[in-house]
Parts: sequence; C-alpha cells; structure tokens
Amino acid sequence: MFKIFIISFIGFAIITSLLAAFTTIYYRKKPSHDLSLLEYKILHREATILERLSAFFLSLIFSVIAPPVYILAGITTIIAYFLIKIL
Repeated sequence: MFKIFIISFIGFAIITSLLAAFTTIYYRKKPSHDLSLLEYKILHREATILERLSAFFLSLIFSVIAPPVYILAGITTIIAYFLIKIL
C-alpha cells in the first residue's frame, strides 16, 4: 500500500508541476498583483522555455509540502486498495 501511495504521489506531483509550468490553469483567477513575475509571464504566454522549466522544477520541489498532492495521492491509494481487495 505504501508503494501505491509513493507512485501516486510522484505521479500527481509531476502532473501538477506540468500544469503549473505549461498551462495558465492555476493563474487565471488570481489577481495580477498577487502573481510572481514568473507566474505573470506564464499567464500572458511570455515565458521562455527556461522560465517554464524553472517553474516546473520549483513546483515539483514545493509539491512536497503541498496538501492537495498528498490528498490526491491518499484518495488514489484508498481507491486502489479497495479495488485490489474486491478483485
């Protein structure tokens, strides 16, 4: 069960980091004065590939302390556990 949690945590951390670096999903509803310079550039599609990679790795590192990643990984682990028990 711990292996399932670790795999799902890594998967969700990578997915959320990709979304944060290469899409505007996380930044659309934030006021522009609350955005960092990097987030502002990503929102307005002005970020270079190096800036996007920087945002990806920063998001990946900070996903260790982000509760939504743990919650998603926990829910996935619980669902997988019950599916394994049922099947």
